[in-house]
Amino acid sequence: MSQKLTLKEMWSDIPHIIRSPFIGLVLGLLVLLFLPQYWISQYALPVSIVCLILFLILGLVIGNALDLRDNIQDLSK
Repeated sequence: MSQKLTLKEMWSDIPHIIRSPFIGLVLGLLVLLFLPQYWISQYALPVSIVCLILFLILGLVIGNALDLRDNIQDLSK
């Protein structure tokens, strides 16, 4: 109890299956915010929504793979 809990330690305790989609969601939201401002087109909003969904799915896949890798490493010890 005497040790201080840092934000980095709390972030590292969260499983990759949660962290990676969160990062993908943040990236997708950035695309959703900035792409329609720089690309003046009627397709800017639908393309940015598709990017958001793709980043989220990519985050899920990468997070699952990283958690699977960690589980395999734990089992091989």
